[in-house]
Amino acid sequence: MIELYKARLVERVLLKGKVWTLNKLLYRSDVPPHLSCFSDSDFANDQKTHKSRTGVVISFCREAITWLSRKQTTTALSTTEAEYIAAIESTKEILWVNCLVKEILNFKLTQTLSVNNRSVIHLITNPEFHCRTKHVEVEVTLHHVNEKYIDREFILEHVPTGQQLADIFTKGLPHGSFMKNRDCLGALGLGGSVGANKRN
Repeated sequence: MIELYKARLVERVLLKGKVWTLNKLLYRSDVPPHLSCFSDSDFANDQKTHKSRTGVVISFCREAITWLSRKQTTTALSTTEAEYIAAIESTKEILWVNCLVKEILNFKLTQTLSVNNRSVIHLITNPEFHCRTKHVEVEVTLHHVNEKYIDREFILEHVPTGQQLADIFTKGLPHGSFMKNRDCLGALGLGGSVGANKRN
């Protein structure tokens, strides 16, 4: 049963990889400069280690410029902890990208961190609330992220699960959700036009 599951998973990855190879990313100049970071995680979906996977995507002027999909090194004990570990990684990524943009363009951008877990937002804004994050490495970075939030290094916002662009980097999605997510990342079919991108 597990081997059949793996075979189907590989098939889905290959098929979706084929979809990606037939697409290109479109970057627009008519959108105000802004950095947006979407952070997400699955929970203990690894069949062998029960570790979770972090998904992060950062967009500039609403188009993806960097993304990652990485298995977490710590075994999360709850969905909240898995999502918070992802938020930690996302915060580091967006701060680094902003430093790079500032060095190249010589100005600092407004940056937003979007997560779909309200408990994570509560953890970032209230670091004393850490009953669900008992790992030492999580607690250490908890205060670092909170400091960056207090210093207004980034804006924190809740995003509905259906609008969480990083979801595509954490697990396989149904075809409709995958295509919608792909379009929102700014991916167009080769030879496509701006009109082919189904976004608001």
